[in-house]
Amino acid sequence: MEYGLRKYSSSGRKRTKSEIIDSYYSLYKVKCKCGHSILIMDRSGKAPCFNCGRMVYKSKRAEFKDKIKKELRRKNNE
Repeated sequence: MEYGLRKYSSSGRKRTKSEIIDSYYSLYKVKCKCGHSILIMDRSGKAPCFNCGRMVYKSKRAEFKDKIKKELRRKNNE
């Protein structure tokens, strides 16, 4: 069982390869406020929404860290 993915469904049916791949990618999908889902697989934990242009974060922690970094850079430049 790789990455917490099951090879068999809850009813006992063996899942197809495409179903396993889809469930793997679903671990990395995040919804934007506009409703589009974005795949975030990089370390930064953020990506722009291709529909509305907003920055979408993988978690609240990644969002907080990014905002703190921006604020510190702004303070140092003053």
